[in-house]
Amino acid sequence: MTIAEADVVDAVGIEVATGDVVLTIADHLVLAKDHLALLQSKLDVYVELVRSGELVRTYPAARGRRVVIELIPNEVLPLEALEFISSAAVSLSRFGILLRTRYLSDTTGARS
Repeated sequence: MTIAEADVVDAVGIEVATGDVVLTIADHLVLAKDHLALLQSKLDVYVELVRSGELVRTYPAARGRRVVIELIPNEVLPLEALEFISSAAVSLSRFGILLRTRYLSDTTGARS
Protein backbone atom coordinates (compact mmCIF):
# COMPACT_ATOMS: atom_id res chain seq x y z
CA MET A 1 0.00 0.00 0.00
CA THR A 2 1.15 3.52 -0.74
CA ILE A 3 0.02 7.10 -1.00
CA ALA A 4 -1.12 6.35 -4.56
CA GLU A 5 -3.79 3.98 -3.19
CA ALA A 6 -5.93 6.64 -1.55
CA ASP A 7 -8.69 4.29 -0.40
CA VAL A 8 -6.37 1.88 1.44
CA VAL A 9 -4.87 2.25 4.92
CA ASP A 10 -1.16 1.56 4.53
CA ALA A 11 -0.61 0.37 8.11
CA VAL A 12 -2.30 0.58 11.51
CA GLY A 13 -0.99 -0.32 14.91
CA ILE A 14 -0.64 0.63 18.54
CA GLU A 15 2.50 2.56 19.47
CA VAL A 16 3.99 0.86 22.51
CA ALA A 17 5.57 4.00 24.01
CA THR A 18 2.38 6.10 23.95
CA GLY A 19 -0.55 3.74 23.51
CA ASP A 20 -1.68 5.82 20.52
CA VAL A 21 -3.21 4.17 17.49
CA VAL A 22 -1.04 5.06 14.51
CA LEU A 23 -2.27 5.12 10.94
CA THR A 24 0.68 5.23 8.57
CA ILE A 25 0.88 6.82 5.15
CA ALA A 26 3.80 5.39 3.18
CA ASP A 27 4.84 8.06 0.71
CA HIS A 28 7.18 6.41 -1.77
CA LEU A 29 6.71 8.89 -4.59
CA VAL A 30 9.28 11.34 -5.79
CA LEU A 31 7.59 14.70 -5.37
CA ALA A 32 5.51 15.48 -8.41
CA LYS A 33 2.96 18.05 -9.50
CA ASP A 34 -0.03 16.13 -8.12
CA HIS A 35 1.75 14.91 -5.00
CA LEU A 36 -0.05 17.15 -2.52
CA ALA A 37 -3.40 16.27 -4.08
CA LEU A 38 -2.62 12.57 -3.52
CA LEU A 39 -1.67 13.29 0.07
CA GLN A 40 -4.87 15.28 0.62
CA SER A 41 -6.95 12.41 -0.78
CA LYS A 42 -5.22 9.91 1.49
CA LEU A 43 -5.67 12.15 4.55
CA ASP A 44 -9.36 12.57 3.72
CA VAL A 45 -9.83 8.79 3.66
CA TYR A 46 -8.05 8.38 7.00
CA VAL A 47 -10.09 11.14 8.65
CA GLU A 48 -13.34 9.63 7.38
CA LEU A 49 -12.23 6.25 8.71
CA VAL A 50 -11.82 7.79 12.16
CA ARG A 51 -14.88 10.05 12.15
CA SER A 52 -17.24 7.37 10.82
CA GLY A 53 -16.24 4.91 13.54
CA GLU A 54 -14.98 2.43 10.94
CA LEU A 55 -11.51 2.43 12.49
CA VAL A 56 -12.85 1.11 15.81
CA ARG A 57 -15.18 -1.36 14.08
CA THR A 58 -12.37 -2.88 12.01
CA TYR A 59 -9.60 -2.40 14.58
CA PRO A 60 -11.20 -2.61 18.05
CA ALA A 61 -7.87 -1.98 19.82
CA ALA A 62 -8.19 1.63 18.63
CA ARG A 63 -11.14 2.30 20.94
CA GLY A 64 -10.43 5.11 23.39
CA ARG A 65 -6.95 5.81 22.02
CA ARG A 66 -5.58 9.01 20.53
CA VAL A 67 -5.27 8.75 16.75
CA VAL A 68 -2.00 9.68 15.08
CA ILE A 69 -1.54 9.84 11.33
CA GLU A 70 2.12 9.35 10.55
CA LEU A 71 3.42 10.36 7.15
CA ILE A 72 6.61 8.57 6.13
CA PRO A 73 7.94 10.30 3.01
CA ASN A 74 10.53 8.85 0.68
CA GLU A 75 12.55 12.07 0.62
CA VAL A 76 12.94 15.33 2.48
CA LEU A 77 9.86 17.41 1.82
CA PRO A 78 10.10 20.82 0.16
CA LEU A 79 8.76 23.94 1.86
CA GLU A 80 5.44 23.81 -0.02
CA ALA A 81 4.77 20.30 1.30
CA LEU A 82 5.83 21.22 4.83
CA GLU A 83 3.44 24.17 4.78
CA PHE A 84 0.64 21.89 3.57
CA ILE A 85 1.37 19.39 6.35
CA SER A 86 1.45 22.15 8.96
CA SER A 87 -1.94 23.43 7.81
CA ALA A 88 -3.35 19.90 7.68
CA ALA A 89 -2.07 19.23 11.20
CA VAL A 90 -4.01 22.23 12.51
CA SER A 91 -7.16 21.06 10.73
CA LEU A 92 -6.80 17.49 11.97
CA SER A 93 -6.22 18.62 15.54
CA ARG A 94 -9.83 19.89 15.54
CA PHE A 95 -10.86 16.24 15.30
CA GLY A 96 -8.38 15.15 17.98
CA ILE A 97 -6.04 13.65 15.39
CA LEU A 98 -2.28 14.27 15.50
CA LEU A 99 -0.41 14.45 12.19
CA ARG A 100 3.32 13.86 12.25
CA THR A 101 6.13 13.11 9.83
CA ARG A 102 8.90 10.57 10.23
CA TYR A 103 11.67 10.04 7.71
CA LEU A 104 12.91 6.52 7.07
CA SER A 105 16.46 7.83 7.32
CA ASP A 106 15.74 9.04 10.86
CA THR A 107 17.52 6.54 13.09
CA THR A 108 17.02 8.59 16.27
CA GLY A 109 13.30 7.98 16.38
CA ALA A 110 12.64 11.74 16.45
CA ARG A 111 9.49 12.96 14.81
CA SER A 112 8.16 16.27 13.62
